[in-house]
Amino acid sequence: MYQLLRKFILPTLIAVYFTDCGSSVSSNETDFSRPSVIATELTPLKLARSQDIPHHILRKTVITGKYFFDSHFYDVEFPSLSESEFKRLQKIYGGWSKTRNLESYQSDKVWNLSQFLPPAMASKLGNVFQGEETLEMLPHIFGSKADGQRIPTPVQLISNCWGTAYEVLRAAQTPSEELILFYAPQHLAKAVFFDPQWSEEIRPVSKTVSSVPSVRSAGLMPGDVLLIGDAWLQHVAIFVDDDLYFEKSGTGNTALYRLNTLETILATWHPDLHGYSWRRFHGQPLPQPSELFNLKASLPSNIDLSLFTEAEQRGLTAELNYDDQTGKPIGATWLGMRRIPLPLVSDHEVGSL
Repeated sequence: MYQLLRKFILPTLIAVYFTDCGSSVSSNETDFSRPSVIATELTPLKLARSQDIPHHILRKTVITGKYFFDSHFYDVEFPSLSESEFKRLQKIYGGWSKTRNLESYQSDKVWNLSQFLPPAMASKLGNVFQGEETLEMLPHIFGSKADGQRIPTPVQLISNCWGTAYEVLRAAQTPSEELILFYAPQHLAKAVFFDPQWSEEIRPVSKTVSSVPSVRSAGLMPGDVLLIGDAWLQHVAIFVDDDLYFEKSGTGNTALYRLNTLETILATWHPDLHGYSWRRFHGQPLPQPSELFNLKASLPSNIDLSLFTEAEQRGLTAELNYDDQTGKPIGATWLGMRRIPLPLVSDHEVGSL
């Protein structure tokens, strides 16, 4: 059973961070970087699905320079493994994904949980992404002087929790050697994550979550998706083990790709305010992001898409800005997509492990 102790969750979590994972950020640098670990704390926490295999769960504090919520992540170390334990961990934590880690067994090695997770999760754990902003010549389509003429327009390359989770799930359905780094607008992410075409409801939206870890994790499987929010999707995380989740903590340059505890998530996004639900993606291959998060999906229907090239229509998305008085769109934040190589992948079957 995954035991959680509240002493590891500071009370200041409760009402400090109101920014959901869809906030915008820009930077002049495109890069993944790993913040320096300044403290490592051994916790009494234990994995539920491999509790009989000796391991330690560590809480690591890093320097990110912004929010407390971005200042830590969890890691799991296995001091030694037999080959049968190694294969068992591969099945438990990576077997739900068709894109797999290529690690081979070594008897004299200290192992980390990341080496058994799907590469789409593991390759960026403990990292942050520095966004990029470039100027592109795009049609002028908003405002009283909109004439469709091309003008210099900022285009941001940033990553948020919804786009990250979507790519992890897409790689789980179809073996892949790359990911698409992109920003998923909230309304499009909500439509996709709640669409029965792609996933089934495991637990409906509820404003209460059990205080007993074994109860609130009952029936959940690695790869199940936690959705926070009903009318407005606030956050998304992917179940790894009882009360242990993978997430991108936000959108900003300090937002970690990390393993986090449900206890921290509950303290950040209160269930009674937002509502929690869980869904399971049922194996149908998910489309490329350019098919669901493109300009046709994100722009108002009255916009003439022929003003944009085919590449722009598929490779850009837009987060609309609305007039507070009329509720009509008056502009947009333009967002790009980029292919990111995915290391250490394999499409072998679970049964061959």
